[in-house]
Amino acid sequence: MHTCDERALIESHKGFHHDDIHNDLANLSVRTWLLVAGKGDVIRPEDEREIQRLLPSIEIKRLESAGHQMHIDDTERFLSIVSDVLA
Repeated sequence: MHTCDERALIESHKGFHHDDIHNDLANLSVRTWLLVAGKGDVIRPEDEREIQRLLPSIEIKRLESAGHQMHIDDTERFLSIVSDVLA
């Protein structure tokens, strides 16, 4: 992130707390996946249920052993999930 403009980082961070994507979910018409970090504590089980209700076609994958940096915390499983999704 050292190469990012500080203003962009600040605005992106604010967006995590203020942008509500839930209304947009019903408008998605493409195949959609959500990869959840089991130890991330960002997307909780109740969030998953709500997202699934709003977009029943979404495929939710969980990487139980990973926190915020999924690709580092469990590289092998992360790549396996991503490979499956892209296959």
